Amino acid sequence: MLSKARANIISRFIYLYRHEKMLKQEVFAAELGISRASLSLVEDGKRLPSLDLMLKLSDHSGVCVCSLLGRPCSHLHHVSFHEPVSQQEIVSAAEELLAIAGKRLIL
Repeated sequence: MLSKARANIISRFIYLYRHEKMLKQEVFAAELGISRASLSLVEDGKRLPSLDLMLKLSDHSGVCVCSLLGRPCSHLHHVSFHEPVSQQEIVSAAEELLAIAGKRLIL
């Protein structure tokens, strides 16, 4: 689970990014494919964003998920989710992320 500090980084990023782009919550939520109420809860730090929402935020903003979590991304391979990805690429990416978290992938 995300720590409160990391959740605050994400909620602050969403707020600042939305205001920088001059987007109303309704518009930004629609672009992300979520309800305005869900966006408001995440933006206010009352709900943690799902992985799907993190990926959508990353795609929308051009900021990698690691940076959204307050971590540098330079050590990760960047994979485009707009192109077909092989199962091996998915497994490799998962293993890399789990290694960072100190865990092992069990298939």
